[in-house]
Amino acid sequence: MAVYLPRVPAESRPAPAIEDSVRVPSGSETVLLVDDEPLVGEMAGTFLGEQGDRVLMAGDGVEATRLALERPRDGIDLLDRRGYAPDERQGSG
Repeated sequence: MAVYLPRVPAESRPAPAIEDSVRVPSGSETVLLVDDEPLVGEMAGTFLGEQGDRVLMAGDGVEATRLALERPRDGIDLLDRRGYAPDERQGSG
């Protein structure tokens, strides 16, 4: 195995640091996160929650539908579906 890296002149400077004043936008939405992989869903849910979003977690479409129907007044601002239904994995969906 060989690894080729570009030459860098000795006088090259490091990239400038990101200013502390740069802020990541924070959310306030309700997100319904559907993922059939618990670890992936937990990681995404943690990230969204740290940004200020309210996160509802569902492991499949049936659970997601139940959660959505339980919140008709509050509503859901975003649906993030990461997993696949079994029939979609087989190509019949």
